[in-house]
Amino acid sequence: MCPGRVELTQGGGTGLVSLRERFAVLGGALEAGAAGNGRRVAGTLPIARVVRTPSAPQYGAEGL
Repeated sequence: MCPGRVELTQGGGTGLVSLRERFAVLGGALEAGAAGNGRRVAGTLPIARVVRTPSAPQYGAEGL
């Protein structure tokens, strides 16, 4: 095993399928495939517009 690399094991084959389903439910997309000598997984999710109501907590730059 090379330093900095993760050894992959054979799984049930549902990992990427499950991830794609989760991204799709949220209106996004997930792509996976070969990239050079390895694999690439990239996902996109839409950014929702946040509407604040008077009862919603207001967070500043300092965070929660």
